[in-house]
Amino acid sequence: MKLVFVLIFFILAINGYSQDTIYLDKKYKKIDQKELAKYYRIVIQDTDHGKKVAEQTFNLNGKIKIERIYSNYYKKNKSLEKNTIWYENGQIHIEGNYTKKKKDGYFYSFWENGKLKRKDLYKKENLVEGKCWNIEGDEVEYYDFEIQPEFPGGREALVLYLKESINYVNIPSSSKGQKIKISFYIDTDGSIVDVNLIKGADSITDNEAKKIIQNMPKWKPAIQDGKRVKVKRTLPLSF
Repeated sequence: MKLVFVLIFFILAINGYSQDTIYLDKKYKKIDQKELAKYYRIVIQDTDHGKKVAEQTFNLNGKIKIERIYSNYYKKNKSLEKNTIWYENGQIHIEGNYTKKKKDGYFYSFWENGKLKRKDLYKKENLVEGKCWNIEGDEVEYYDFEIQPEFPGGREALVLYLKESINYVNIPSSSKGQKIKISFYIDTDGSIVDVNLIKGADSITDNEAKKIIQNMPKWKPAIQDGKRVKVKRTLPLSF
């Protein structure tokens, strides 16, 4: 399989991007203008393993970024079997196995210098055991791979904040009882950014709903593999 990947990529490198190349922006969303692309993706049929397909994402300089191995790729419910992510320097960052879209088996994370960072064993999405190491290779206290962001005070405090904020604003009587849906990102410092309306009512109510989200206090940011990460969240608001 690796030989097939190398040969196909060698052909692409000689002839430029093929017509089957998918161009992606910085958020990995498909775009048509290759001059605006941050990454490109190719899909390769693994002839050695039947219906398995490798979906590979590359930086524009040709360095691989992500590889996902799927079974039943061309069906609606394609099944992820393996996911591998690389650092910019070409070192593997994360590698893990799945069964029916659930983590199943060993998951590995590496430091940029190639040393093992963590080793987790999952069985049908449930963590069985895990170990963590520092960049020098010394074992350290175990910490979760993913820690979700948290509103200060927790979920109950978030619900209270939303209720009090909604009761405080004045909206048209015709909008009372309306449900609004808003998406936003919790940045690495916990601040709220990129607030967007998914489902609205009227301009006044929509603007008030956005203000409620924008004025939220900083959250505890999400943490992935020991680093703070920017994550997207969606909240419904009932007026």
